[in-house]
Amino acid sequence: MAATRNSPFPELHLRIADRLAELLAVVDPAQDGALAPLPPAAGHPLSPVAPRRLTVALSGGRDSVALLAALAREGPRRDWQLSAVHIHHGLSPNADDWAAFCSRLCLQLKVPLQTHAVSVTKMPGEGLEAAARRARYDIFAALATDVLLLGHHREDQAETVLFNLLRGSGIRGLAAMPPRRWLDAAPGVSPILLLRPLLEIARVDIEAWLQQQGLAWIEDESNADGRYSRNFLRHQVMPLLRQRFPVEESLGRAASLAGEAEGLLEDLAILDLAQVGVGAQLQLAPLRRLSPSRGRNLLRYWLRQAGAPMPAQLALADLWHQLLNSAEDGEVAWRLGAWVVHAWRGRVYLEAEADQDLPLAPLSWQGGADLSWGTGRIVCRAARGQGVAARLMDPAAIFRLRQGGERLQLPGRPGRPLKKLLQESAVPPWRRCQLPILWIDSRPAWVPGVGIAEDFLAAPEELGWLLEWTEA
Repeated sequence: MAATRNSPFPELHLRIADRLAELLAVVDPAQDGALAPLPPAAGHPLSPVAPRRLTVALSGGRDSVALLAALAREGPRRDWQLSAVHIHHGLSPNADDWAAFCSRLCLQLKVPLQTHAVSVTKMPGEGLEAAARRARYDIFAALATDVLLLGHHREDQAETVLFNLLRGSGIRGLAAMPPRRWLDAAPGVSPILLLRPLLEIARVDIEAWLQQQGLAWIEDESNADGRYSRNFLRHQVMPLLRQRFPVEESLGRAASLAGEAEGLLEDLAILDLAQVGVGAQLQLAPLRRLSPSRGRNLLRYWLRQAGAPMPAQLALADLWHQLLNSAEDGEVAWRLGAWVVHAWRGRVYLEAEADQDLPLAPLSWQGGADLSWGTGRIVCRAARGQGVAARLMDPAAIFRLRQGGERLQLPGRPGRPLKKLLQESAVPPWRRCQLPILWIDSRPAWVPGVGIAEDFLAAPEELGWLLEWTEA
C-alpha cells in the first residue's frame, strides 16, 4: 500500500469529472462540444440522451482508484449512475487480496461492484498479456452499462506511442489509445462507449491527489518486472528521454495528431467502400482503380470492420498484388490466420476459415421456426401459393449437406446436375459444400441460391414455406 502526504492538486476530482463530461457530450447530438462528434456504432444510431450508466474498470491500482474516487464524489450531482467492475485474472499470488481490496474500497465509496474471475488461456502466437487482455475485454463487452471507463493516464499514453513506434506500427498504432471509442459488444448487448478521461493527467498529479485524500491503492508486482517490454520502457528508457525532452507532452501531441490522420484515413476508406463495397463484399474492378496506397487503406478498414486481424505491411502488399493481378476467371484464396480472403468472379469475400470446416449434422424439419446452421440461420416464412409446399413436410424432411451427384429440376426446366446449377447461380465454390439443402423423400427440394425443385412447389392458395439462408 502507498504512503500519504499533502497534495497541491486538491481539485483533481473536478478536472476528471469535467473531462468526462466533455467526452460524454460528444455522443449527444444536442451538444456542441469542442471535440468532433463520435460516429455511431455500426447498426446503432446515437441516442438523443447522453449515457448515464458508467462503469469503472477497477484493478485496485493507483489510476483506477483515483478515477473511481473522483467520480464517486462528483457523480451524484451530475446524475451519473456509477458502478465498478473488477477482473480477477488469477495470474498473481496476490489476486485474491486485490479483489478483496476492491470490494472494501467500493463499500467505502458506496459504489456497486461486480467481480468476475476469468481463465486466461493463450491462443497460438499470443503472449500472456494479450491473452489476459482478451479475457478481460470479453467480460467488458457483456456488461450492462452505457460507458466503460479506463484509468490510463498521460504517461501510459506516451509509453504506448513509443512502444508501438518501436514495433513498427502504422498511423493507427501511433495514435495509441483514443480517449473515446466504441467497444465491440457481445451479441445481443447494446454497444458500450469506452472512455479514458485521465489521458491528459500526469501520474504524479494522480498520486498526489490520492495521498491528499488519504486513499490507498495496490501495486502490481509485475509492473517492476523488467522482462516485460513496457516495463523496460517505463523504468529504463523514459527516464533517460526526460533528461532531454518533454517526452510525455511531445508523445501525447504526436498521438493526437496521428489520431486525426487515422480519422481522415478512415473517412477516406468509408467513402471508397461506398463505391467499391456490395454488402460485405468488395467489387474487384473498382477496387483495382484505386491507387495502391488507397486500395491498401480500404483493405485494412474492411478487414478491421469484419474483426479480422491486421496483416503486416508485407502481407497486405501481397494481398493487394494478388487481387490486382488475379485472372478474371480464376480464384484467389489468401489466408490470414483463421480468415481467408477469396476473390472470385469479380468479387472479394472475407470468411472465417473455421466456419468453412464446421461439422454440420442433418436437421429434421416440419416447417415453422427458423433454424441455426453453422454460423448462420435458415429463415422460414409462411406464404400462400409460394415456397415449398407445407403438405410435403413430414419426418422425412431434413436439411443436410450435398453428397455429390445430385440433380435438380427447377420449374419449367429440365433436370440438371446440381453442380452445374450452383456454378450458373454464382454460388462461390468454397460455400457449396456448406449449404443447407432441404431434402424431402431423399430428393433435394430446395437449394440456397438456386431455388425450389418443381415437384415440391406449393400450388396456388396452398400453404408454403419461403426459405432463405442468411450467413453471420
